[in-house]
Amino acid sequence: MTILHHRLCLFFITYELFAVRSCSSQDLSVDCNFDNKTLCNWQNDKIVDHFDWMVREGSTPSHGTGPTSDSSGNGSYIYIEASYPRRYNEKARLLSPWMTGAKRMTFIYSMYGSTIESLSVYVRINGSDSRIWSRHGNLWTSNWTQGCVAINYYGSYQIIFEGVAGLSYTADIAVDDISFSSNLTCSDAGKSTPDHMFEENCTFNESFCGWRNVLQPWDQFNWYMSARATPSHGTGPTSDHTGNK
Repeated sequence: MTILHHRLCLFFITYELFAVRSCSSQDLSVDCNFDNKTLCNWQNDKIVDHFDWMVREGSTPSHGTGPTSDSSGNGSYIYIEASYPRRYNEKARLLSPWMTGAKRMTFIYSMYGSTIESLSVYVRINGSDSRIWSRHGNLWTSNWTQGCVAINYYGSYQIIFEGVAGLSYTADIAVDDISFSSNLTCSDAGKSTPDHMFEENCTFNESFCGWRNVLQPWDQFNWYMSARATPSHGTGPTSDHTGNK
């Protein structure tokens, strides 16, 4: 009887500790402007990505890319540093605490640089990540741009910011002023990048999908898409292999 009693007590204590941990994680604040020079209750992924988001004041170290300051002019933001040893398509992922209930997330982002790749937002539900917002390419300005996404889900989920390294050091991406609200109405600047822009399998009927032309000095000229015969006589195909595109 004594052994059974001790086993029951140990199970009960373990259950109580687990319950307290679960409740406290649900109550963590997810709003963050990074001005305290920390990631607040967000954290860098330590399992499936290649490098980390970093907190920064002022401009990023590399010339010709990134913001010149945070939106207030005297605070901090987070960014990905695309300089060596980073390689093209390496990913940095920032994870929110676990949350429940429908919410709207607003944030601002900077995607300035000639080799900017992509910034995406994912929602993780039951171990599966789904992209719900994305932008690709250089926005041609170091100014901050408004982003917004509505998560109309009432179960438990996690939000993930994913920044992808570009072809060179001019690919710093920054995020700031993450805020959540119960108002699900979104006003977002620009259109989300279509999912096919991230696909490896490609027919090239509409776009290059997830394939990119490499810029100088790594190559000398670009690949092109065409639905007809190539311009030069006596060379190239007359159409794609289906004859329709």
